[in-house]
Order: sequence, then structure tokens, then C-alpha cells
Amino acid sequence: MKAMVSNRLGSVATLQEQTMSIPEIGPDDLLLRVEATALNPLDFQMITGQHDRAYAFPLILGRDVAGKVVGKGSQVKLFSLGDEVVAYQPERQLGTFAEYAVVPANQALVRPRQVSAIQAATLPTSGETAYEAIVDVLRLHNNQTILIQGGAGGVGSFAIQIAHMLGAHVITTVPRRDEKFGIVLGADQAIDYQVVDFRQVIQPVDAILDTVGDKVLIDSMNYVRQGGHLVSIEAAPDLLVAEGGSFAGEFFQLQANVGVLGQLLTLVAKRQVKPLIEKVIPFTAPAIRAALKVVGSGHERGKRVISVWNPQLEK
Repeated sequence: MKAMVSNRLGSVATLQEQTMSIPEIGPDDLLLRVEATALNPLDFQMITGQHDRAYAFPLILGRDVAGKVVGKGSQVKLFSLGDEVVAYQPERQLGTFAEYAVVPANQALVRPRQVSAIQAATLPTSGETAYEAIVDVLRLHNNQTILIQGGAGGVGSFAIQIAHMLGAHVITTVPRRDEKFGIVLGADQAIDYQVVDFRQVIQPVDAILDTVGDKVLIDSMNYVRQGGHLVSIEAAPDLLVAEGGSFAGEFFQLQANVGVLGQLLTLVAKRQVKPLIEKVIPFTAPAIRAALKVVGSGHERGKRVISVWNPQLEK
């Protein structure tokens, strides 16, 4: 199979196309013919050596995948060959920037026909992070106000829609080019952070979801109302200390949950949530290297998805 591989860390320039053996499957695994895989900040952090985990080489990036089942382990009962599925590969494993990938069967779901492979590939990391942070951690409900810091990104764009769906009043910070687009996604107020300091235009809110970190997170802590809740997907846990116990603050790390993935697939199938796909990337090393740079810049709008294989082209 063809795979996008790095044999050393340092920069996106280390990503190269390489021919490798199709991976072997274990008794509880599925072998997928990869249709689409999404890029995430983790991929940039890994290839540039910014992540604290050690991985063996050659390293194939990627953890979110949509594809067709072409092989299955002896213990797998719930899937059949030919099923179109979406899956989440464990961080310790990775490996979806390839024509074939092995995923645990218990982290996969059959993809509804109303959801394309490109759409489905955006859901396991960014979609689940937004859903779990908004619904399970912040427990947001109607009549509450939430500030979503970084509403144009992969997680933020899902979070705006989910918070809006729950009936909350949604405020978000976005760059100048996306101010109007934030409203389209479902925000009641979109603040152009390149022109306006959010601290000058809002009052303390019930909940804050931070997808930016650093100074933005520190500034946000003063704008959670008494008894409110702040969650960050970018901060170190020791930064989230609520002074005097005025609010609950915590660092969020995604735990793969196929139940949540199923909820997202249903929402997308019903068009209640729409993945914001900024660009579909061809399966070539130069295109993926360029996309990784954008993802790593912290200024990505929505999601970038790699189209690995289109079954329609083979019919």
C-alpha cells in the first residue's frame, strides 16, 4: 500500500510517500480501505516533535478515518465485509494516512448513507471533543450563555453548532474573515478578535470553552460568572485554578466514545450539525505537508480532510 510516512521528527518536510505492507489485523480489529482521513493538531505536533509520546518509525500519522471494511478479526461479529464505517484509532497506534488502516472494531460505527466519508472523517476527534466538552462536561442548557474562544477551528465550529442546538446564547471569537461565518454557524455574537478585545464587549458568562490557550485562557478566567464553568482543550491542568472557588475550571482530554460518535453521525445525517470542511486534500505528500502547516499554525478554519480513495471512481 501507499502511505505517508515520517522516518524522523523535526518538520513537516519529513513526510514522504512510501510503499509499505498492508498492516496485519488482530482478532478484535477491522482492516479498512481508507476513503478519507482528517488532519488534527496532534499530527503536526507529532511530526515536529512537540508531542511527549514516543513512537516507532516509520511513523504513519492520522487517527480519524472513514473507509470500507475489507478484513476483520476472528472475534468481530458486528461488522461485515463491505461495510462503510467511521472509526477512531487510538493515539498510541495512529496510522490512517495510508491506503489501508487497522482500527479496533469497538471504536468503529457503520456510517449512515446520508453522511459522506469526507464528513464522517471530521467527527471522531474534533466533533467528539466539542460534543463531550459542551454536553458532558459543561452540561450546557438553554437560557445559559457560553463564550467559545476560537470558534472558526475544527473543534470550535462544531461547538458553536452544538451549543446553539441546545438553546444557549452563543458568543464566539473569530478572525476578521470569519466574523459573519460565526453567525451562520449559529453564534448569536461573533467578536472579531483582530479588532476588538472580547473583554471590552462581554459580561461574565455561564460557561467558556477555550480552544486557544495561553493568554486567551488566562484572560477568560475573569469572565466566568460565580458558579460558572470553564473548560480548556489547550491548557496544562495546573493553569486551571479557580481563585477562591468562584468557578469550576478543568482541562479536557478526549476519551474515545462510540456512543458520542453515534450521536454526531445522527445529527449530521439529520442536518442538525454540518461539518465545516475548509478543504479536501489529495493523497499526495506535497499537499499533505502544506495542509499540516496550516493545521499547525493555529489559524485553521474548520477541517482539512484527505481524500485517500473514492470508490465512485472505480465503478
